[in-house]
This record gives sequence, C-alpha cells and structure tokens, in this order.
Amino acid sequence: MYKMIGGDGREYGPVSAEQIRAWVKEGRVNFETLLQIEGSTAWQVLGKCPEFQDVRDPKLESTFQEDSEEPLLEPPAPEVLGEARGRSLNVIRCVGAGGSLLVHNLGLFCGASLLAWVVQMVLVSIPILGGLLSLGFYGILYGGLFMVFLNRLRGQPARVSDALNGFNLGVTQLVLVGLFTQVLSSFGLLFFFLPGIYLFIAWMFALPLVADRKLDFWAAMELSRLTVRRCWFRVATVAVIAFLPVFAVLFYSYYKTILETLAVLASGGVTVERLQHVMEGANSRALLQQVVFLFALPLGGGMLMQAYEDLFGATEADKQ
Repeated sequence: MYKMIGGDGREYGPVSAEQIRAWVKEGRVNFETLLQIEGSTAWQVLGKCPEFQDVRDPKLESTFQEDSEEPLLEPPAPEVLGEARGRSLNVIRCVGAGGSLLVHNLGLFCGASLLAWVVQMVLVSIPILGGLLSLGFYGILYGGLFMVFLNRLRGQPARVSDALNGFNLGVTQLVLVGLFTQVLSSFGLLFFFLPGIYLFIAWMFALPLVADRKLDFWAAMELSRLTVRRCWFRVATVAVIAFLPVFAVLFYSYYKTILETLAVLASGGVTVERLQHVMEGANSRALLQQVVFLFALPLGGGMLMQAYEDLFGATEADKQ
C-alpha cells in the first residue's frame, strides 16, 4: 500500500499498487507524483519506483526522463506540499494568548529569555569571530527558547535551562535554518528592502518548525513561506505588535546612522575620527536594540508561538 501527494498538494492513501497503475494509464497521475510506501518515511517520485516501470506510457515520457544525468533534489517533506493550506490566524487571539501565557509563566519566560540572550551576547563579544559565532548559534539558541514557549503553551513542563535544549534538537538543521533565514532576509533588506521584509516575515516560523517538527531546514523554510503567504499581513501584524519597541529602536538606529554618515560626507572633511564617531554611535544603538529585544522577548515570543500553533499545531481532528 502507498500514500501519495495529489496534484492539489494533499496527501491521499493508502492506495494499492494496482490502483496507482490504473491512474497512470488514465493520466490522473504521472511519473513525477510523490509516493511513500506505507510504513516508510521516505518519499520518491513514481518514475523511480521499479514496481511501476511496467506501466510506463510513451505519451507521458515528457514528464520524466529516466536516463537524465541531472541529480534530483530530495523531495520536499509531505508537510510542505500538503499542509500549507486551510489554517486561519486571529491577531487578537495571538496577542491575548501571549499576554496570558506571560502572566502565568513570568519567571520561566524571563529566565529562559535571559539565558539565551546572555549566551548570544557572550558569543558576540568574542574578538574577530564573534559575529559569525553569534549568527551560527542563533538557530540553536532560539530554537530551544521557542520550544520553552511552545511547551508551556501546550501545557507541558519546561525549565529555564531548556532554553539551551537546541543542542539536543538537531544542531545541524538549526544552524542551517538560522543562517539561511538571517542571511538571505538581511541581504534582501539591505539591497531590495521590500523583498527582504517579505522574506523575513515569510520565514518567521522556519526555526520553530525545525525545532518542533524536526524538518530539514529547506523543508521548514518552504512550509513556513507557503503557509504565511496566505496570511502574510496578519503574521506581520502579530510580529510588529510582539516586537514593536524593537522595531522602533531599529528604525531609529538606521535613521540616525544614515543621517550622521551623510553629515560627515556633506562636511567635505571625512576623517577617520569622524567615521569612528559614527561607528561608535551605531554600536551603542545596536546594544540598545539588543537590550530592548531582551525585554520584549518574553511577551513577543509567546505571541509568535501562539501564531505558530494556530498555523502549524495539531488540530482536534489530528489528535483523534
């Protein structure tokens, strides 16, 4: 018996091999359809399954070249193709749930947030490599922290030290999802701005998807993007409300740094001392931004994780 991903992105099955052969002959599926043998976790295209080579139809060969030398990427997880649908997001519910969650877990959330934040600040302070280390450990630290919020949201126990559990949740994938989402969205913000903002919001749930669902980093990024695109403005609204002080300081910092840089250039007397003064001001505002982020994290994290649970958590039907 097999499961399959239909053309509408939904998962179907179990179905028999005979039924699949009939559908191939009827043209209802083709040799790029994803199949999974019941009891297995691997997905592969139908055209690579030896048991279906006897039903190959020359009319369908254009959809699958058996002798192609080009390597195939690992098929996306079924969640990416079949789950990015049908969920709704209520902004008021997310804000209210985040506040209620913080009230009942104030010490835990503040302690866990402080622990992850302090570790990141220690990494940043390391000479020369601090920035790279902080970026590399971002996914590990905040993947563990997000699970603290999620566990309490689901009524499960959590401790302050669980903020470091990212080291037990799949280090490689957490590092990769942290690097890719941060670097690519930052690149977009720097050079294109609006696409950068779109990607930043679209990939907002990729990190908790890796920590919670154990997805590969690219599958998590795709599932986050495909799901968020249906309710992008609502997700963006939750993010802005959750971290409004951080965004305010961030935009103030950019605005102030640009003005100071332009003032130095317009003066006609660009010197090392003046540029150093601009950099010192930018660094001070960056530190202020991090401090504000720390204070916003216990409340904002709860809001974002309620949004995550509404979009990706198990439904009542799933639990039955």
